[in-house]
Amino acid sequence: MGVIALFYATVQTVATNVARQGVQTGFGFLGREAGFAINQSLIPYSHESTYAAAIFVAFLNTLLLAGLTIMLCTVFGLFLAFARMSSNWLLSKLAQLYVEMFRNVPLRASANRSISLVSLSSTSRVCSSRCRCSMKAARLSCGWPSLPSRRRRPFAFGRAGDKT
Repeated sequence: MGVIALFYATVQTVATNVARQGVQTGFGFLGREAGFAINQSLIPYSHESTYAAAIFVAFLNTLLLAGLTIMLCTVFGLFLAFARMSSNWLLSKLAQLYVEMFRNVPLRASANRSISLVSLSSTSRVCSSRCRCSMKAARLSCGWPSLPSRRRRPFAFGRAGDKT
């Protein structure tokens, strides 16, 4: 009963504040001109189209990308399955390594790793004589492993500021 009362009080407060500030609510904006372009469109769309058309174009683009992703991932998964069952030792071990590397990894962690690798490789610059990274401050604060140098033991990874 308390949850219903809290919900009712919240709705009343929002309605009162919206009316007092003169904010128009509803779906009337869907008929107005959107004023922006969408690069990829499966149906005719321009900046003069309505918000409803923009939402529909976005929905169709989402369906297209979902379908393409499902097809490509199915093909990739079948390739990995056949590679893992292959009699070729190297191909089988590479597929096993890939599967074990990504098994039980949450999607968000996997996305973060991919985004980090892409951003580090695409914007890398030499920031000091000891490391190669995109942002020295970010590397020191987040603990990105530094690349091994000739002055350090081979395969000794640590923070960029660590002394070994």
